[in-house]
Amino acid sequence: MPNDFPVTRIAPSDRELFDAFVTAYRNEGKILADWIILGSEALSDKNPARDFFQRFLSDPNVRWIARFRDENGEEIYIGEVVQGAGIPADKAPLMM
Repeated sequence: MPNDFPVTRIAPSDRELFDAFVTAYRNEGKILADWIILGSEALSDKNPARDFFQRFLSDPNVRWIARFRDENGEEIYIGEVVQGAGIPADKAPLMM
């Protein structure tokens, strides 16, 4: 999903799929996915949709498996959607 899609709703393809994902999460807290991968760009202050993606980091339905950090400090978060069995992103192991 493009990083700014939750705000702009502009997508190169699969707009309906992205729109359903954003609407379900915003309106019902329902995650229409099995896995979530978030990068630093999605969580950046420069991203107008930052708040949307930030919610996932502590969502009780996402079990964050790992965080990967590169030499520039950029991170990628990988989480599995598991109903009520979440682990906050800050508790996920950090891999460098």
